[in-house]
Amino acid sequence: MNPTRRRALRAFGAAVAGTALAGCLSDDEPTNEDGNGGDSGVSVEEVTATPAVVTLNSPDSYGTYGDRNEQLIIADISVESPGSHPVSSFSVEAGGKQYEATTDIYGGFELETFDEPYEPNSGSSPTASASASEDDEARPSSGWIAAYVPKPLDADSATLTWDGGEHAVGDAVLERLNRPPAAFDVTFEAPDTATVGETVTATVTVENTADVDGTFVGAINRVGPRIAYAPEAEVRLDVPAGETADWEFTHSLDSSELAEMENPASMELHLVWRGGSPVRTVDIESG
Repeated sequence: MNPTRRRALRAFGAAVAGTALAGCLSDDEPTNEDGNGGDSGVSVEEVTATPAVVTLNSPDSYGTYGDRNEQLIIADISVESPGSHPVSSFSVEAGGKQYEATTDIYGGFELETFDEPYEPNSGSSPTASASASEDDEARPSSGWIAAYVPKPLDADSATLTWDGGEHAVGDAVLERLNRPPAAFDVTFEAPDTATVGETVTATVTVENTADVDGTFVGAINRVGPRIAYAPEAEVRLDVPAGETADWEFTHSLDSSELAEMENPASMELHLVWRGGSPVRTVDIESG
């Protein structure tokens, strides 16, 4: 999928969700100081905790990644000399253990909430000249890196480290990292039928049955009408312990787009999350 379409999809998902960053608690005080107060050439713009992420698992569909007993620390970084700071030089230290950073979450597709990954050599190619490759390695680069850590983290501190520097994770983010996993009862509802010209509204209802606050992460894929498969939106809800939250997805059945539709026609809406993948079918009438 080309970047323009990816940006359009991301904007659409954010508009539907209302709060694109719900469920992502961040430490947003930038720093580029190393542990001794010097300048390492690495600026940490933001550090985020999230139980799961949404990314493409094919050119035409979303998946969610993050198991119940794990979570992700995601850092937005800017690097002056990326040739000196490969992804492998970053890690998270917490509870006496080290967790390697990665940008390879299902093949390195962009993450819906976090945009593009950090790519130190994004402009180089096997056929590029040595001088061009050196220039590319010297060009500043920015993007996200991620580390999978246990959930709960059960640590007094967490630090993003790299060759020449470090960045301590803030207390609010650390508190979320130390939170045990929640448990969700999820229902997915959509009308059985709709008429061309109407707007179909599907509702995701999430009940947190645990005694801790939690974040639900899911995604919507669509099949039909007149389309084989399409990624539509990220679903992200903060749900306090014992409470319920709703999220709505809407799709307009445009009359011009469906003018040549053959009856019977239908649209499938797929909700994808780590606990299941329910499908709702809407039969479409020409009106």
